[in-house]
Amino acid sequence: MPKQGVRIDRQHIIYDSDYLNQIVVYTMSRASKAMWGVWRFSACEKGMFSSDYPLLWEDGSKPSNIVNAEKLNDPKDRPILPPVRPIRQQLYQRWSDHYDRTRASFMVAITDVIYRYDFGMVGCYYNHMWDEYSSEAEQIANRLITEDADSVGEVLAMMTAVYDVSFGAGYTKVPKAVAKIVYDLWLAYKNNK
Repeated sequence: MPKQGVRIDRQHIIYDSDYLNQIVVYTMSRASKAMWGVWRFSACEKGMFSSDYPLLWEDGSKPSNIVNAEKLNDPKDRPILPPVRPIRQQLYQRWSDHYDRTRASFMVAITDVIYRYDFGMVGCYYNHMWDEYSSEAEQIANRLITEDADSVGEVLAMMTAVYDVSFGAGYTKVPKAVAKIVYDLWLAYKNNK
C-alpha cells in the first residue's frame, strides 16, 4: 500500500487492564486493479506500536495485527484525502472573504459531496483535485440561496442545470443520492441562517 493519502484515527482501548492501542488507517491503493480504491484498516497491538509493518501482504492476506481491512467502494464512506485539506482551507478563506462564513461553509460542504461521489466528466477523486468541483458547488449554493428549493427533485434539477451549462446538456448525470445530500445541507443552511 502506498503511503500517500493516509488519514489516521487513533483509539485507546482498555479491556480487563490490558492496554490495547487501536489505529484506524484510511489510505488509497493503486497497487492493482483489484486493490484500486480507498481502504480502511484497523490495526491493534498491546501497548504502543513498535515498528513499521505492512497493512496487507502481497497476496492480499492480512498480517496478524490487522483486525479489519475493507475497500470503501461506497462514495459516502470515502474520506476527504489529506492532500486536499490545504486546498479546502484556501478556497474557504477566499469564499468567506467574498461571501460570509456560513455561505462559504455551505459551498465547501457541497464541494465535499461532489468530490466524494466523483461523478461526471471531472473524475478527480484519486488525483486529489478537490477544487475541480468548486466552481459548480459555488454555482449550486448560490442558486439554492437565491431561488430556494423545496424538494430533492428541485435540487436535482438545479444541479443538472448547472452541469448542463458547464459541460453541455445531458453530458453529466447527477446522482439522486448526491441531490439528497445537497438538499439536506440546504435545509441545515436555511435553519442556521
